[in-house]
Amino acid sequence: MPSLPNVLRRILESYFSTLGGQGNLYEIGRDLKPTEKALHDALIAWSHSGSHTIVDAEVFAQPLSRNDHWLDAFERIFKRTSGGAHMGHYNMMMGESQKYIS
Repeated sequence: MPSLPNVLRRILESYFSTLGGQGNLYEIGRDLKPTEKALHDALIAWSHSGSHTIVDAEVFAQPLSRNDHWLDAFERIFKRTSGGAHMGHYNMMMGESQKYIS
């Protein structure tokens, strides 16, 4: 089963980079608290690194962090990009995802 950060990375790549042409997602995290910025930058770095090779493998060991921390960092990207213009899409898709969580 793919890890949560890898799934989030794929969504960010598809939605913001491939489809949206968004250049630098690092910039939107520049004024975060140090702990939030570290997680934000880790998620973005993962999406920009060699993530299409060995890190896609299920055996890749990611830095440990709670899933809610990864999800918070993911949500912040949608809130901060283009002044929150993408929150409608985020809310729609995250609401849709609740159908599959038991």
